[in-house]
Amino acid sequence: MIFLFYVVSALGIWFFFFKRRRFDFVSAAFIGSMIYFLPGYYGRVFNPYQVDKLPNDPIFHGTYAVWTIALLSFIIAGFFYNPKSIHFKIPRTSQKLDIVILVLLAVSFIMTLSQSGDVLYNPDKDAVLAGLDRSYILFSTMTQFSFVVFFVQRKYFLWIPAAASMAFIVFVGFRSELANSVIAIMTLFARKHGIREYFKIKFAIPTFFTAIFLFVYKSIYIAVKMGRGDLVQNFFGNGGGVQSSIFKSEPFITQTILNEVLARDFSVKFSYFVHSFLAILPFSNKVLGINNYALGFHFQEYLFPTVRYGMASNIYAHWYAALGVPGIIIFLFLLNFALIAVSKFVENPSRSFMWYAVVLIGAFLAFYINRNDVAYSITSMTRLAYVGLAILFISKVWETFARGGEGPPRT
Repeated sequence: MIFLFYVVSALGIWFFFFKRRRFDFVSAAFIGSMIYFLPGYYGRVFNPYQVDKLPNDPIFHGTYAVWTIALLSFIIAGFFYNPKSIHFKIPRTSQKLDIVILVLLAVSFIMTLSQSGDVLYNPDKDAVLAGLDRSYILFSTMTQFSFVVFFVQRKYFLWIPAAASMAFIVFVGFRSELANSVIAIMTLFARKHGIREYFKIKFAIPTFFTAIFLFVYKSIYIAVKMGRGDLVQNFFGNGGGVQSSIFKSEPFITQTILNEVLARDFSVKFSYFVHSFLAILPFSNKVLGINNYALGFHFQEYLFPTVRYGMASNIYAHWYAALGVPGIIIFLFLLNFALIAVSKFVENPSRSFMWYAVVLIGAFLAFYINRNDVAYSITSMTRLAYVGLAILFISKVWETFARGGEGPPRT
């Protein structure tokens, strides 16, 4: 199975980089999965009880099987769906829509500072998470929108506050917003110019250093928030800091979850799994009276009961724990269907502002869905959709009143 995993990986690289040529979110999902399946290439997963050691736990044969099936599914999806050979245009946003985005970004930032205050500067991430509310959720979502919308349109002056907001989020200790935005931008660029553009030095170098930053920042952000430049310097100066960060990164931790779930044949109540899909409704826990506990994938208290830090999650493990092997197949079918749907949607730039919401959702499907459970994945994507609709609605109302009720023009 290990040999087959390597063969499928090599086949996918050849197919998406050299044979298929035209890039889309199916291609991005293959690359994103290879990153999250890094333990398979190393041959070991991380032991969450031995945080000071490199990954040394053996990988269960079923884990390699899941990884191989997942990579193969993307290749099959890419074979049957090939994006149109068109030079699509990036949708342009109106001045009023740009103002709405900037105002919502500023208001949500002020609300976040007002509600969370000094807790944002706390080096303890658990304390930060406990102090955040819905104002931060709006701020982080608006940051993604503004970062991508203004950058891809080359509205660099308007992009400055978006970049500053993203820098603040990273300083607080969160990387997912930056990673999702960068993946969205890079996928659009590769779709327009071809993935092999990233082989050129002027693109390869910044891509490499961005990837390294996303891997290592988790290891140094506490020192950054404490103002301990000496600790940051020592981290990069000892030669092993970057290597240690990679081997203790999310791919190695989250795949430990899948490995343990498969090895123990761990399962969860099907009713809890069904409840996870109710996360598509805003405020579902309050409106429907569902306990938040019922929405999540609670593996850690059973599989790693004495681990005192959060281990994120694993979408494949959640589907397997609920439905077994058929759950993995169903998930991959739904995922590839969604990736193709998003890619086809993006080909039509006449979709107005919601085009950007779909691009961000596509980036999430291609990458960060790997480290989340079902409920959080649905919540993350619907959050982007709902905020995108809110931005569009506000701008339409403003344009309608500005035109004296004649009806808004297309944005």
